[in-house]
Amino acid sequence: MRKLLAAAFAVVIATSLTACSTTHAPSDMFSTLKAECGTAKEGKNVAQVTTSDVSGSKVPTISFPIGIDSKTIETKVITSGSGPKITGGQYINFEFAQAVGSTGKMSGSSKFDGTDIQAQYLDAGSNLCKAFGGVREGSRVALLVPSSIMSAGEKVASSGVIVFDIKKVFLPHAVGDEQNNENGLPTVIRATTGQPTLQFATGNAPTDLKVVPLIKGWGEKVAADKGQKLMIHYSGWVWNTHVKFDSSWDQKKPVQFDFATGSLIDGMVKGLNGQTVGSQVLLVIPPSLGYKSQEQTNIPANSTLIFVVDILGVTK
Repeated sequence: MRKLLAAAFAVVIATSLTACSTTHAPSDMFSTLKAECGTAKEGKNVAQVTTSDVSGSKVPTISFPIGIDSKTIETKVITSGSGPKITGGQYINFEFAQAVGSTGKMSGSSKFDGTDIQAQYLDAGSNLCKAFGGVREGSRVALLVPSSIMSAGEKVASSGVIVFDIKKVFLPHAVGDEQNNENGLPTVIRATTGQPTLQFATGNAPTDLKVVPLIKGWGEKVAADKGQKLMIHYSGWVWNTHVKFDSSWDQKKPVQFDFATGSLIDGMVKGLNGQTVGSQVLLVIPPSLGYKSQEQTNIPANSTLIFVVDILGVTK
């Protein structure tokens, strides 16, 4: 799917504030986000695309006039969902089916049964981001990709018609109510994008796990024992050396972890369990819940670790 999409597209300081007691719905987190993708452009050509269900198959049939093409990417919302809007700088999960514009033949699809759901990061300003701007979670949407883009470098030029079922829209960063920090712990300073930096604390590192929500999100709770996959943005530092040893922000996209695989250290699992989607959590993890006596790249043995984690969404 990554290859397919690549072919189709060139492709504040967190001060100590009193927690807000206002009740919010999870969808309210998305209403505050800036529309980095803008609004998807419709067109008379993609308006001719329809889908239908076929007995014995969960993959929809795509219908359109043979030879369909356009000068720009066109978007048609076939059925509109009721979930949050796509704004950009975030991951989406989807099912897809693709057909060749010049022949009408299918050229690829997921299974549309939940077993091979695809994921794509929508980099703000990209063609794919613009094509999905404002589309809601739960929607079925068709994209008409011009032959000039779809067939770049190919001998035979043809447009592409791709139908997406948008299954999940993740947050781009933490959103919620500001919370109080704890004395003696590092202070988190956030850029307008949400990316954190640290003002390090003085004194000895705590010997117990410290879990401090700095932003309290309004989404569902993380349940480490329920087979969830967790989408997060994070940065990690060593308490003593002040070295930042890892950051998804520096890689310019969030990451997903599966609790079932054991890919998270114990302190991360214990600290994030029970937190809510949309939250930003400060974790100070003692060696016993981190890497213990095992030296890692830029992490000395027996190090206390500091993580700032934005919880962007969970899936099963």
